[in-house]
Amino acid sequence: KILESYHQLKSPMKGTAIDLVVNNENYKSDKERVSDIMTLFFGGHDTTGYTLAWILIELAKNQEEQLKLQKELNSTAIDKRTSSVGLNNVIKEGMRLTTVAPMGSVRALTHDLVVNADEKNGLENDILIPKDSVVVCSQMLLNHNPKYYDDSGVFKPSRWLNPSEEALSSFMPFSLGRRNCVGQSLAKVEIVNVLSRLCTNYTFTVEDEGDFNMSITYHPVGARLLVSKAKM
Repeated sequence: KILESYHQLKSPMKGTAIDLVVNNENYKSDKERVSDIMTLFFGGHDTTGYTLAWILIELAKNQEEQLKLQKELNSTAIDKRTSSVGLNNVIKEGMRLTTVAPMGSVRALTHDLVVNADEKNGLENDILIPKDSVVVCSQMLLNHNPKYYDDSGVFKPSRWLNPSEEALSSFMPFSLGRRNCVGQSLAKVEIVNVLSRLCTNYTFTVEDEGDFNMSITYHPVGARLLVSKAKM
């Protein structure tokens, strides 16, 4: 239905993700095209939306952090707001605290892997992970590891002002390597631009914190925020 709808358009917009996929001759079949389009839709839509929702909830719960961010954004030129240190620290902290892709990356090893025991990982003995093992690197566990983050369950954007090397290396919300998140560039642009506009002009308070659901994604359920014009 996706391809049918696209082909029925009289003058489809050029350069969109769907346009590039549909007209890419490297695909062997429409089935492959649809698979990639659905990946972009679900991977680039749900996770970005949930990330924005979690960050707004945390700001609404932490009024001091929200006010601090508003002041910084309002004292910054409009065309410079997306580069705001405070804004980017809030985004990092939101993505760390409420990791929307909790399971992280899954990889099948192409060769034996030896994890050497050292002070950093706390292992007493080396561990051999044999070839063909399926390894899950949980971002949720990494992002809440007390070895890397003090008060790991607390929303504290200031932790990113002078983070440790361990904290930086363990923070990988879009995974790493050649198989990292294909939509990360789009997600970053969307998150930064949406939050910079919302947090400059509006104040959010919590009416109902709601609950959460943990499945493929970690996302809020039933949360309600009240919105008012920012007093700036």
